[in-house]
Formats: sequence, C-alpha cells, structure tokens
Amino acid sequence: MGFDLGQLLVGLAHKGDLPVEAMAAVHEAIVSAYWDGLASTGFEATREQVVIGYVASMVGRSAFTALPFEMLGGSDTPALRDTLRQRIALTRFLLDLADRHLPPP
Repeated sequence: MGFDLGQLLVGLAHKGDLPVEAMAAVHEAIVSAYWDGLASTGFEATREQVVIGYVASMVGRSAFTALPFEMLGGSDTPALRDTLRQRIALTRFLLDLADRHLPPP
C-alpha cells in the first residue's frame, strides 16, 4: 500500500524539480490525499498502515540509490557539487522518514 507515493516524491527530487527542503510538506500532502482517497472508496486502512507501506517501499527502493555514485570521479563542477549536496540531503531525508515511521527490525 502506498508504493506509488514513493516514486512520486523521490522522482521529483531526482529530477531536480523538488528541493529537499520542500519534501516534508509534499510527503504530508501526498499521504493525506492518498489516505483520504482510500477512505472515499471504502477501503479500510489506518494512516499508519499507509505511511509504513509507502515509507518502507520507498526506502527499500530509493534510499541507497539516491546517491549518484556514477557521477563521482568526473569533473568537479559547481553543478556536480550542488547535485551531490541535494542527493545527500535526499538520502538523509529518506533515512529520517524510516527512523520515524518504520518499526525497528
């Protein structure tokens, strides 16, 4: 449940269309809209179930691939440094979400 939300959030960040600073607000908006949409169809799920499904699948798929290792070793440019800063912040954001919302292993 919520698997598609992760790609919506991370895809925009990878593309450079969503700064990491805005991700918390988008996270809240898409979770709320998704949960409301489920409820409007009669599907019974708690908000926590939606968040766990979404965050677990997103972290599993995206947290450790958010860093663009393929870009390392290239020319050191301001654009590369900016991309690396954003991707490191994205990775931190994803790990923080996991820490807040996923049960311990």
